[in-house]
Amino acid sequence: MLRVAALIPAAVAFLAVPATAASKAAKNTCVDCHGDLLEEKGPDVHRAAGLSCVDCHHGDPIAEDQGKSMSLTRGFVGKPKGWAAAQLCGGCHSDIDRMRVVNPRLPTDQLAQYRTS
Repeated sequence: MLRVAALIPAAVAFLAVPATAASKAAKNTCVDCHGDLLEEKGPDVHRAAGLSCVDCHHGDPIAEDQGKSMSLTRGFVGKPKGWAAAQLCGGCHSDIDRMRVVNPRLPTDQLAQYRTS
């Protein structure tokens, strides 16, 4: 069984890679079609941390076919709303170890607060 502590150095190394280096390393067909949206939104803390579209939205970022890249069988999530958005974002934002690497000052109880609001 793989221990979580063994994954932390890999996660730190992944998050330490600048977004530009990460995007050059692997093909990202998300940007091929949606690059204009990324430009409109400007700088993003998630991209600055080395995350790509697929880290949150899942799917297949190397598929050439639009249907395959946004396949529900690959777990693709487009624009979640309400509780679905809270669960998707809260999956990472409530993970103390993950958030400690990205920004130790961010609160990790936001999903719990959302549930009780």
